[in-house]
Amino acid sequence: SDASGKGRWQNRRRRRGTPRNMEKRPYHSPNHISPPHDKPMTKSDIYFALDCEMVGVGPEGLDSAVARVTICNWAEKVLLDTFVKVPVEVTDYRTFVSGIEAKDLESDTAVTLPEVRKMVKSILSGK
Repeated sequence: SDASGKGRWQNRRRRRGTPRNMEKRPYHSPNHISPPHDKPMTKSDIYFALDCEMVGVGPEGLDSAVARVTICNWAEKVLLDTFVKVPVEVTDYRTFVSGIEAKDLESDTAVTLPEVRKMVKSILSGK
């Protein structure tokens, strides 16, 4: 430590206005041209609405299970709308709220929850 109290860290300061680690960050250099995949995201790329409809399971339908998953983007384009196979007996379809009926969950188009999670992850990944 020297008399000013700044010690050995005095020489490690960078000057004002100089970018930090410029040589290590080529994307921040003044003459860097971004590749096409680095184009700015639009509202349709970053804003989503995700909705899950639930059904009742267990005694009196007091517990909930995912029965439908829907994702829309900013422009209201539906990116995913699928029914989910419920692995246990459904005791309350909550049709008056969810609109879901037994035929929806028993259809060939209904998928398992792990499959739906993969779909959701692939849609929202990197957003």
